[in-house]
Amino acid sequence: MNVKTSIDTTPSSRLATTSLPDIPVIETETETYSETFEQAAADLEALTAHSSHGPVLLAGAPWFATVFGRDSLLTAFQLLPVVPEIAVGTLSYLADYQATSYDPAHRAEPGKIFHEIRHGELARRGEINYDPFYGTIDATALWIILLDETVRWTGDEKLVEQSASNLDTALEWVTNAMDAVADDPFVYYDTTDDSRLVHTAWKDSDMSVQYADGTEATPPLASAEVQGYTYDALTRGVHLLSTVLDEPNRADALESRANQIYKQFNRKFWLPGRSYYAAALTGDGQRVDAYTSNVGQCLWSGIIDPDRTDTIVDQLFSDKLYSGWGIRSMSTADDGYSPVSYHIGSVWPHDNSLIALGLARYGYDDRVEQLSKSILDAASNHTDNRIPEVFCGFSDQTKPISYPESCEPQAWGAGTPYALVRALSGVNPPDSDVSQNSSDESGFISAAVEWFAAQ
Repeated sequence: MNVKTSIDTTPSSRLATTSLPDIPVIETETETYSETFEQAAADLEALTAHSSHGPVLLAGAPWFATVFGRDSLLTAFQLLPVVPEIAVGTLSYLADYQATSYDPAHRAEPGKIFHEIRHGELARRGEINYDPFYGTIDATALWIILLDETVRWTGDEKLVEQSASNLDTALEWVTNAMDAVADDPFVYYDTTDDSRLVHTAWKDSDMSVQYADGTEATPPLASAEVQGYTYDALTRGVHLLSTVLDEPNRADALESRANQIYKQFNRKFWLPGRSYYAAALTGDGQRVDAYTSNVGQCLWSGIIDPDRTDTIVDQLFSDKLYSGWGIRSMSTADDGYSPVSYHIGSVWPHDNSLIALGLARYGYDDRVEQLSKSILDAASNHTDNRIPEVFCGFSDQTKPISYPESCEPQAWGAGTPYALVRALSGVNPPDSDVSQNSSDESGFISAAVEWFAAQ
């Protein structure tokens, strides 16, 4: 399958160009899992496009066959240990389009990484402002996260030296966003009258952010996982400034900002009555109290207080959030829950893969294995053993059902098994802040874990 875009007009076949890397197929002793890994590799190859910066991933077909900031960055992160070329190409491609000025129509601000780029007739004629469009609150922090992780895996510090100015302006955008509200350090997103997107975090559909009683929460909003990304980006900025760019004073200032958001997040987002963190804070300080998977992603970022992780993990694997096929985007205990929705009760494999990496980070090895099995078993029930973009949140009393308008193939869905195997293997770069533990105690995909570790 070829996904045609105007990113490059050169042939997309791997026989015609050496710039597109082969996606390795992970082998496992479980036949259905092997078929899932094989399909994932095929999907990723179909979605990898050539650019002058190197290979980049398109978000998904048929709806999103173009580069998306958030999607491309997170998929590159999922694949980084085995295909670092995609991370390098993605970082360079997005840096080249980094905003340098304010442009409200495109939601551009200096230092910001774009949300989406389109190259078709509507974009050329100015009918849509997606050439590119910067209406995302999280891609800039994710770009910093991927840059640091790529340097840790590859050891190539020239990546930082070559993109030092991009890093500077990205960090400046993050800290400016933290300063936008005087009384707290959180990063909020707002909306505009002409915006096509009300929500600009990863749950960006209408009604995707709700209180437990089903009432919609409207911007300005500080989404929980965005605060985690921000904290992670700051700590990684500290690492890059202190170890690569030799700027200890700036590193110290960023470390102070990271400590600030960590403390305030654990104080202001905590819901004592629910023993969980809020999905978001509103502009006037109200906690959006639905149980959501967003908090699971905060484990990946490391912003969760270790004294609370047992409680958080128990909630994530309670019947209200855990379907048996994965962790739902919003719980069955919340009035707005819908298993056939896009973001308020469905299961997103990429979301679960980040949660799995977070569980591994905090040492919940048995839960990593449980969650990984759930997602891979769900894939075994889909056509061609493919991991879709999103599937419905029904319990495992029924077979998993794809969301009707789900992208198939979809990049971060296809990247999910690679992230799951990384979580299971416990493999991290040599100077990682995350401890290395293997979670595959029962050996259910031991061959895959051994293969991954060997890479």
